[in-house]
Amino acid sequence: DPPLDLAVKGLVDLRILSAFTSAVAFDGNADVNTRIAGTFARPLLDGRITLDAAEIAIAEPRLVLSELSGPIVLDGQLVVFDGVRGLANGGALALDGSLEFDAMALSGGTLNIQAQGVAIELPKGLRSELDALLTFRPDPRNPSLTGDVRVMQSAYTVTITLAALARQAGV
Repeated sequence: DPPLDLAVKGLVDLRILSAFTSAVAFDGNADVNTRIAGTFARPLLDGRITLDAAEIAIAEPRLVLSELSGPIVLDGQLVVFDGVRGLANGGALALDGSLEFDAMALSGGTLNIQAQGVAIELPKGLRSELDALLTFRPDPRNPSLTGDVRVMQSAYTVTITLAALARQAGV
């Protein structure tokens, strides 16, 4: 297993991450000051990434995390979100906590997610505005997402007709 000794420092255009996946789009900048040590199989990350108006967009279900700002601290196999703030589909978003990695796979930790006024369409046609206070625990054997989600308002936007209901029922 080859050893790693790499330093990354400077302002990074996050759009470069979009080249590695078609499911997620990235935008914005991050000020990176990190060192990667350890081995290729078990890298150790140390340093800090400070997000500046970063954006992450997922097509389905439509989710846009925008104006993400704040520090992400890297400490060996631990990633600490220390007051990362932004918007989720136009509503306020706050991320705090830490995630643990083992050989670059999520192995534990706790990430607290606070959201207010988040617009979401799920399932298709049901538009809702949500407030949430959630805790994500990515235990490999028993991952969990717990907490409270409150639907502040909701509207079904697809036209409902008796003829369409009858067709669906096979009448």
